[in-house]
Amino acid sequence: MTDKELARLEFAKNSLHDRPQDKIHESVTIEQSARIGKDGFGFARDVDGTLVKVNHAGNVVIEKNVEIRAFVTVDRAVNGNTIIGQGTKIDHHCHIAHNVKIGKWNTLANGTVIEGSCEVGDFNTFGANVVVQRKVKIGSNCKFGSGAVVTKDVPDNSIMVGNPARKLEKKNVIWPIVEPMTVTVTEPSLKEWVNRVNEDIEKPVTPEKLVEHWGKWTGQENQTHDDLAL
Repeated sequence: MTDKELARLEFAKNSLHDRPQDKIHESVTIEQSARIGKDGFGFARDVDGTLVKVNHAGNVVIEKNVEIRAFVTVDRAVNGNTIIGQGTKIDHHCHIAHNVKIGKWNTLANGTVIEGSCEVGDFNTFGANVVVQRKVKIGSNCKFGSGAVVTKDVPDNSIMVGNPARKLEKKNVIWPIVEPMTVTVTEPSLKEWVNRVNEDIEKPVTPEKLVEHWGKWTGQENQTHDDLAL
């Protein structure tokens, strides 16, 4: 066994059983089938190949205005806190592993998995079935396409897609030049035309009737509904 494996085994055999109480703000919404504060998935392998459970002596902190939907699991920390920040919304069937720290006002669509000890900033958007692998750090204002598998740290303002997830680079966008339509309105004024519409057009008023009436009013009878952008 490596030194790291031996250290993990020693920790598992001697870790604490007691833990502080979870801290869940009174404004939090948790649907009935969600599970909050259960042990995370942690085991150490003994020298004979058997598995030794790592006890979880931490807790869960859920800040105000968080919404947690059906079949979500949020594991308590091994030590310290698993944290869900203010205003974050977690959709059905998501999993938040032990010692994860999620910031404020994030959205996690259905099936998203945040593995153990990850750190997530603020104002991020996760599509369906995104997987963030353990100990990855994510910045703020990022977007993750559905099915992305995030294996490395992600800086602020990134757009990530694919498996493994890659960053989409922002490119210059050249918009087509559209000449503005000019319409010369004859007297009386446009306001008066609007008043006349209510008097002249038989109900129900449709875009086609408005175009026809406008054309007669302005002397530009060949204009279409699209031209006027009604």
